[in-house]
Amino acid sequence: MKNIFKLLMIILLVGTSISCSESEAIIDQVLDNVDTETGGIIRTIQNPPTNIQVNNPDNDLIEFIIEVQQGNGSAYPDFKEVRLYLSLFIDGALSMPILDANGAPTEELLISSYQPDGFTIGSNGLPRTTISYTGLELLAFFPEGIQLNTPITWASFRLELEMNNGNVYSVESAGGAISGPYFNAPFSYRVGLRL
Repeated sequence: MKNIFKLLMIILLVGTSISCSESEAIIDQVLDNVDTETGGIIRTIQNPPTNIQVNNPDNDLIEFIIEVQQGNGSAYPDFKEVRLYLSLFIDGALSMPILDANGAPTEELLISSYQPDGFTIGSNGLPRTTISYTGLELLAFFPEGIQLNTPITWASFRLELEMNNGNVYSVESAGGAISGPYFNAPFSYRVGLRL
C-alpha cells in the first residue's frame, strides 16, 4: 500500500510541475499576442434593408443602427471616428463596379465621418448612432454621367473604425467570429438600389 501511495504522490507532483510550466502551444502564443484592450468593432444593431426603390416618392431609406465597442468590452471605446464608404456595382457579387462617363470603374467614395460626440449612449452603455440616406441622396455623391444598371444597381457600404491610438479596423479585420451572429460586426452591407 505504501508503494501505491508513493507512486500516486510522484505522479501528482510530476503532473503539477508539468501543468504549471509555460505552455508553448500555438494557441497560447496567439492569445498572448492579441490586443484586446485597444481594438474595437462596429456592432450592427439594425441592418439596412436588402433593397430599396431609388425613385420612390415616399423616399425609401437605407437606414442602419451601429454601436462601437472596445475590443474586450470593458471600457468606453476610445475611438476617433467611424467612416462610411460607398461603392456601386453591376452585380450582386460586388465584383463588377459601375463605370463612369469615361468607361473607367468608379472608385469607392467616402460619404461621411461620424465623430464620437455624434453618438448617443445605448441601453448597454455603448455609443450608438443611426445612419440614414435615401437612394437619391446616395446617388448624388457620384460624379455625373454614371449609368446605373437596370433594373438594379448594388450598393456596398463599408464602415471603418479609427481608434485614438491610430489603429484602423474594417472588413479585412473582421473574421467569422467578429462578423458572425455573436458580435454582428461585418463592417459592410450590400443593398440593392432598384430603379
